[in-house]
Amino acid sequence: MTFKGKYYSKLFQDKQYLEFTRKQLFKNTEYFRQFSNFLSLKTNDTVCDLGCGTGFLDFELIGKFPTIKIFALDNDQDYIEYANKKLNSTELPRLNFQNHDLNNPLPFTSNSFNVVYSFG
Repeated sequence: MTFKGKYYSKLFQDKQYLEFTRKQLFKNTEYFRQFSNFLSLKTNDTVCDLGCGTGFLDFELIGKFPTIKIFALDNDQDYIEYANKKLNSTELPRLNFQNHDLNNPLPFTSNSFNVVYSFG
């Protein structure tokens, strides 16, 4: 699969992109620990990731905090298809990927989330 998105996705095949993401965002486990601590997630929190890309961060977070629920949105349909394909091979019902143009209002009611973050 080659991503057709208009950002970094044009530059990488899926495996190359995932390796790039791991190296750039999570050069070591300390960074991920600090980020996840910064979010101050609690049991059953509902989280929104704006610009989730292939969902790498979301899969990592749900692995560390299995009781949270994550709604992950991205403009790029190829990213969402990739994330959903990976999601379909797992049993993570509390993780949801959606294609959504982030220039438009979000498809959620006010105060739907305890935490909202974006690397996108």
